[in-house]
Amino acid sequence: MLLCPEHSTALWQLIIHQTESGFRMKKIILLLFAPILLLGATNGRIEGIIRLADARHPAVGANVIVLDTRLGATTNTAGHFEIERIPEGIYDLQVSYVGYKREFIRGVKVEGGSDITLSVTLEPSPFKLEEIVVTGSLNQHLLKDSPVLTEVITSKELRLHGTSNLSDILQSQTGIEIGTTIGQTQTASLHGLKSKHVLVLVDGERISGKVDGSIDLGQIPMNMVERIEVVKGPLSSIYGSDALGGVVNILTKDPQHTQVKASVTGGNLGRQDYEGSVMHLQRNLFGEGNDGKFLINVGWNKFFGVDYVPEDYFMELPEYDRRNLNLKTVLGITADLAVEAKLDLYSDELTWLAGERGIIFLEDKATNNKTSANTHLTYKANEDNTLRLSANHSSTQRRSWESSVPLDGSEKTLIRDNTATEKIFGGRLLWTTLPYRSSVLNIGFEFLKEQLVSGRILGGDKEITNHVLFLEDEWDLRSVTFTAGGRYSINSAFGSFFAPRIGLKIPVTERTTLRASYGRGYREPSIMDLYIDYDNSGVGYVVKGEPNLKPEDSHGINIGMQYGRGDLLWFRMNYYYNNVRNLIDYYTVTQAVPGQVAVLSYRNIDKAVTQGIDFDIDIHPIDNMMIGIGYNYNSAKDHNGFDLPFRTPHSANSKVVLTVPSWWDFSGTLRGRWYGKKPVTDDQVNVNIYLEGQTPSFIYVNSYFVLDLRAALRPFSGVEIFGGVNNLTDRVEYPFGQIKPRMFYGGVTVSFE
Repeated sequence: MLLCPEHSTALWQLIIHQTESGFRMKKIILLLFAPILLLGATNGRIEGIIRLADARHPAVGANVIVLDTRLGATTNTAGHFEIERIPEGIYDLQVSYVGYKREFIRGVKVEGGSDITLSVTLEPSPFKLEEIVVTGSLNQHLLKDSPVLTEVITSKELRLHGTSNLSDILQSQTGIEIGTTIGQTQTASLHGLKSKHVLVLVDGERISGKVDGSIDLGQIPMNMVERIEVVKGPLSSIYGSDALGGVVNILTKDPQHTQVKASVTGGNLGRQDYEGSVMHLQRNLFGEGNDGKFLINVGWNKFFGVDYVPEDYFMELPEYDRRNLNLKTVLGITADLAVEAKLDLYSDELTWLAGERGIIFLEDKATNNKTSANTHLTYKANEDNTLRLSANHSSTQRRSWESSVPLDGSEKTLIRDNTATEKIFGGRLLWTTLPYRSSVLNIGFEFLKEQLVSGRILGGDKEITNHVLFLEDEWDLRSVTFTAGGRYSINSAFGSFFAPRIGLKIPVTERTTLRASYGRGYREPSIMDLYIDYDNSGVGYVVKGEPNLKPEDSHGINIGMQYGRGDLLWFRMNYYYNNVRNLIDYYTVTQAVPGQVAVLSYRNIDKAVTQGIDFDIDIHPIDNMMIGIGYNYNSAKDHNGFDLPFRTPHSANSKVVLTVPSWWDFSGTLRGRWYGKKPVTDDQVNVNIYLEGQTPSFIYVNSYFVLDLRAALRPFSGVEIFGGVNNLTDRVEYPFGQIKPRMFYGGVTVSFE
């Protein structure tokens, strides 16, 4: 629009008038806001992308800190970070991410109004000190900062083992021993305590699936596992019953990006592993920064079993067919509210031959059908208060039966058949608060119900409930960390029990850390211990429960030292002592005599003491090589000073890992395991070993050494070809040592992101 000269002159007079009348007010406003305007002019901004050297997806949740300031940021789901309002100057930045080396960016010059863009690639850490651990206490810590000595088997290490069995992985860890039950299942023992004294969790929750009193490790599919945490020593103050010897916590995959993955493995003895997963990250599903994560995982594993002498109609390891389906959803509803839900379905069938009886042989079968579901809700009320609510349900139906099969090939006859259903239901409310700057306090309530329906217990249906109150307080006193906590439970079968625990972490130097802890552990008498009514007269005995059993309890001490020297060396040593009272064990009520079967039951014996030392050392001599050595000494004595059977006094393990990125990303792993001479007893043959005052008569398993080899190549992006040999020297010590013979395998994994 054009103005005529008269209108233009009038407009300028009006502007001048308004300017003169408002000059004083504008001058005041200018003086007030000048510092802010000048500050904005002298500030700069740093942004960038953080990537991982060994992955095609960005680093989600990496921390970027401007050193010597309070400025920093965390990368989003695209690996992007942004730090604003940085005053002019020259700065050093630190970039950190779990499981990777810290990266320092020196001398970043920030000028007023400037934007600086960085691109950082993080290399994997040769050691595991930057891993986040969640098992040893109710708070998350970096492994190096955890007040409780914790061992981690990472996802990379799981892949390098070349096995689909959890037991094969655990037995490569220092101080862990794998045993096989009469039900042809495999269990784990820690520090000289039985497998029933080791609590096995999945994502921190109890699962059903006990066979002969212990969790069957074969019922945990490895294709769903992201990493494993092992804490040795009493942890009943956090987890309650069964955690006398320690805790094995299986942590499942957490979708951090979008990926489709499939893997096929084949080997001798009929090994077949088919695995697949689809994970998806939906960014900003519920608004900026509130993502949705989804995972579908399937697996099918087959094995034809081990039968060294087919003519004896006895199989050393069963044939199995295992299948699993896993669903997981993690939703960030708001910045303060997150929900996680998980459903696991598992089924298997095991078949084995149990020996010849004249003109027949015995064929045993077992099936397990398991359903586990849990939900976790986390609400962050404010910076100092967080509430976590969880519910967990796990149910396993196990059927086992035995048939006699005539050698002439005629029709088989059913001898015995039993079906049992084990159910676990639990709920937990946990409040985490910061009462003052140096303390993190956790207070919680828990309800747990265990139920067993079986024809082998009195009445056929029994349940035990627990009501629990627990707390844990952690103080950071400058560089020293002190924890104290306890768990008070009321059990419907035997009454109340209190399990305290204290721990101390002292960084002596920048490289050396000392840890010490004391805890009281306990194991409640199981439903089978209390109410079993099992008639196995066919092999000469019956078993009766004892309703008046007391809980087993222990006092345990751990004292350890950790030393790390950059990326060159990491060393860990730990001394342990466990004094266990009221051990529950078999005893002979009526001795077996001609024409009469033995009657066995349970009772609390006096006590037992286990103690020893274990150490691990990892050396990173060159960029592409890692060497590891571990050793365990264990002494386990009963109340009479006799050795406890099925404990190996001396054991050692070793590993050499070689990677050559220029050779199609080649990786090779050589692992060795050595076990010293071990005393055992055969209670399936001689039930009279449970007579009062009976001096143990041991059979000794010879010392032996097992060697495993694996190699892998990545010729194309997203494709890995692998193969290996387990038990390279074909060393076998049956039935109480190495059972599996030499086994070859090979396969391929394909992934799309």
